[in-house]
Amino acid sequence: MKRTLTLSLLLVFLSVLLASTTSAKPASDFLGTLYTMAGIMFSIGMGIICAINLEKVKNIKFYKAIKTNILQVRNIYLYYFATISVGYLAYQLAPEFELAITIQGVAITFRLSLLVALLTVLSIVYFTLNFLAIQKLNFQITEKSNQ
Repeated sequence: MKRTLTLSLLLVFLSVLLASTTSAKPASDFLGTLYTMAGIMFSIGMGIICAINLEKVKNIKFYKAIKTNILQVRNIYLYYFATISVGYLAYQLAPEFELAITIQGVAITFRLSLLVALLTVLSIVYFTLNFLAIQKLNFQITEKSNQ
């Protein structure tokens, strides 16, 4: 979970850097599409996580390790989806929200739309990669139990 929080903070920094150096403002339709895609990927991933059947795993050590990993992935899925949901709702309430401050002549800008876009893209990538990893794990469990 530390890695997830670190990555989220890194994206906040990246969004501030981009907002401070460009005029990039993701369009509302674009953010809506990204959020819809993330919602679909979240649903698919959670469905796969919930459908994993560990009854075939007889080795207690492997069972505990797999269960721990699955629960960790589930928790991170929930974290990312909750984070982008709150971000998207905040964006819907204040689509033009921007905070600009100047420190020693350097303009630093925070643009909510940019942060929401970056976090949503990160979430989609995470959901997709873990969807594939969980599917692979499911196949491995079946293969090992058939041997």
